[in-house]
Amino acid sequence: MGTCVRCGKKTGWFSTVCNDCNAQWVAASTIRYHCPKCNADLVGREGSFERCNFCRTAFTVPKRNEAPLVLQRFDWQKEQEIEKQKQLEQQRQEELDRITSIFPPPKECRICGEFMWKLMSISPNEKSATYTCQHCDKSVTIKRIDARQREARDNREPIPKEVQREVWRRDGGKCVVCGSQEKLEFDHIIPVARGGANTARNIQLLCEKCNRAKSDSEPGS
Repeated sequence: MGTCVRCGKKTGWFSTVCNDCNAQWVAASTIRYHCPKCNADLVGREGSFERCNFCRTAFTVPKRNEAPLVLQRFDWQKEQEIEKQKQLEQQRQEELDRITSIFPPPKECRICGEFMWKLMSISPNEKSATYTCQHCDKSVTIKRIDARQREARDNREPIPKEVQREVWRRDGGKCVVCGSQEKLEFDHIIPVARGGANTARNIQLLCEKCNRAKSDSEPGS
């Protein structure tokens, strides 16, 4: 039987409130402990299998001379803050992956040659994004159309060798604009990003200077 610690009244096995002095007492064979999940203040018989009245977690009530994990306090507010931080970090990472998939950063910095970039900002209408080199702090703005053209250029099929030979013979091995024979390149008259094909009719010989001038004069460049 239990005994009230204030007035000495005999009561039952489990903790209750004394009907005479309203003191809370604990029976001799019971122990006060905390739920390992919700931290509720509970009382139960030593060694018995109990279930929390609040979160319904099942566990074995510890003995008085033990220091089990059941007695460790569980801070629900702290756990909720940690979980919230994890969710926010996951959302930020997903948004970063989405932006970098639309605006891939440059492969390497033209100043220092490094390839570590940090996303600094994105335009409100998502037409461009700005990256900064983490080594030399050079800023680079990537436009959506530039990203599409670069993706198409990286993923496009190479010009077949027979088409290259046919274009070379047709154009006489020189630039069709200025006639230079130095630093010649195969140029698509209609860019691949706009549906141009790898055919001799859509390919011409240009020197590097004329090809760059043609690229700068195209809409969206």
